[in-house]
Amino acid sequence: RFTNDDSDTSSNALEEAPTYDGEAWQKLKTVVKRALSGASEKDASTIRQSLHHMAIQNTLLTSESEGLLDAFTANKRREMKGKSLDLLQHYEYWGPSIMWTPRSFREAKARMRLAREEREAGEKEKANMKELAKANKLYNEKFAQEKRGVCAREKEERDRLKTEKAKERARQRQARDHQKVIQKPPTGKRKALQKAALRKKQKRSARDDMDGASRKARTPTPPH
Repeated sequence: RFTNDDSDTSSNALEEAPTYDGEAWQKLKTVVKRALSGASEKDASTIRQSLHHMAIQNTLLTSESEGLLDAFTANKRREMKGKSLDLLQHYEYWGPSIMWTPRSFREAKARMRLAREEREAGEKEKANMKELAKANKLYNEKFAQEKRGVCAREKEERDRLKTEKAKERARQRQARDHQKVIQKPPTGKRKALQKAALRKKQKRSARDDMDGASRKARTPTPPH
């Protein structure tokens, strides 16, 4: 039995408690009603309100425990650099306690999944860009190598043609020099031939002079 003071205090405190409707409470209410069949209506009401309050507190504690368990499980499974569940968008106040709703967990998990997918997509895009950059670098190196090879072959061809032209010019110069040697006698011989020609010319001039004098002497002087 409760005293009047205790009953009034409990009644005032329990009147502020939130109402609770559910199948479990209906069953508990039926059992309490049978158990309090001999009690006064006031006492029965006080007991019912107390049980109702305890049922609500139990529900809150159970929901909070489940939420903590889910959060703990999610925390264990998340990545090292991941973020905790963003549960502050949807929650409910049950008196002095905060009750995280299943919707808040679903939405928080969905946000985490989207964030993870975006992060993975970003990492994949970075990997693709890295592969493209690597392929582009290899292509540029190969192109530069081929260009160097082409330039080297062109230089070899130019050097070969230059060498052949130089050999041809040298051969032509040698042929001209050889032809000059054949056409022009040596210097000593040329001088000797010049001296011989000069002496021959002098002898011929002297002989011509002598022949002229002889012809003049044999010619009679005509009378005056």
